[in-house]
Amino acid sequence: MDEGGHLVSIHSQEEQEFVEKYWFSSRDYVPNLVRMDYYSLVRKPFSLLYIGLHDSDHDGRFEWTDGSPVDFEHWLEGEPSGGYEDSVMLWDRHNNRNRGRWNDVISMTPRLYGPFMCKISPLKSE
Repeated sequence: MDEGGHLVSIHSQEEQEFVEKYWFSSRDYVPNLVRMDYYSLVRKPFSLLYIGLHDSDHDGRFEWTDGSPVDFEHWLEGEPSGGYEDSVMLWDRHNNRNRGRWNDVISMTPRLYGPFMCKISPLKSE
């Protein structure tokens, strides 16, 4: 990326909370961040957000797209489950204790298309 951006990497509980807060508030504010519910055909807010963690190079060895170390984790219980699930997303489980937890999923699954968040490096002064 020319501007130094990548899918967001999360390195602390503070960053996790920032990502969740920004995602929830922007999702609720921007009317286009909705999807047609697969079962009821009702417009609902997206309940997932892709982040930059993946294990597409080596199953079970997660890394951030920006190359930073994996020094914080916030997995759902029983995750990561591995196999063909190479991408990672945050789930919004409607205010229960799992809201914002991470889940590995199969990349590019049509039912799981959704928004993502990026992070850019601070601008360097000249």
